[in-house]
Parts: sequence; C-alpha cells; structure tokens
Amino acid sequence: MSKNDTTNFQDWLAANEPESKQDALDLYDAIITASPCGMYDASGSGGNVFVRIPNQPRLALLGDAAKQEFMKVLDSYNPYPDMSWEGAKELHRSMAKDD
Repeated sequence: MSKNDTTNFQDWLAANEPESKQDALDLYDAIITASPCGMYDASGSGGNVFVRIPNQPRLALLGDAAKQEFMKVLDSYNPYPDMSWEGAKELHRSMAKDD
C-alpha cells in the first residue's frame, strides 16, 4: 500500500460517488471482478481489491470483511434498488438496447 492509498471507503465513496447508473454498475463490477470496468481501474488478489480513479487516491479494500462492508454501503447506489445487482445490470442492458 502506498501513502496515497486509503482504506476509508466511506470517505472515498462520498468523494467519488457514481454519477450515473452505468457508473454505479461499473463500480460494482470492478469490485466483484477485481478488474477494470468503465472509469474504475480495479485489481486485486488474495481477497484484496484496489480501485483507482484518475487523479484520486487509490481505494484499498484489504480482505473479504472490508470488501463485504464496502458492498453494503455500495448497495445504496444500486440504480434499481428493488433488484439485486445482477438483475439491475440485466435491466440496464435491456433498456440500453431499446434506445
């Protein structure tokens, strides 16, 4: 971890709130897969996930417990709160095809 990393996911998320439905879905995917998605450059191994946004501190989720706590907070950003994240992703894709 570098000095520019943060483990305070609540502050990081407050400063970097997803601005659109797609951003929220991309952040979810980046965390779940620990790989880049949309503007989120995520990576990880061994239960750790690191998420970088240009010109921002890197978020470090160190271990499964931290990741689970982050996901609980991230749930409030689900663009379709009556659905699971997977259901929300499918609905969003379906709606995008109809445009």
